[in-house]
Amino acid sequence: MYNFGLIPAKKDTTAVFNFSNTGETPLVITGVKTSCVPYQNTLKVL
Repeated sequence: MYNFGLIPAKKDTTAVFNFSNTGETPLVITGVKTSCVPYQNTLKVL
């Protein structure tokens, strides 16, 4: 969980989360969710 705090209206913000795959199979990230309904469709997994 990551708390962005208060973000002013109409202002973009970014957070980077680094993952290390130490296993032998591909790392698959699914089920990324936001608790703020207006932004649920703006998350990008790169």
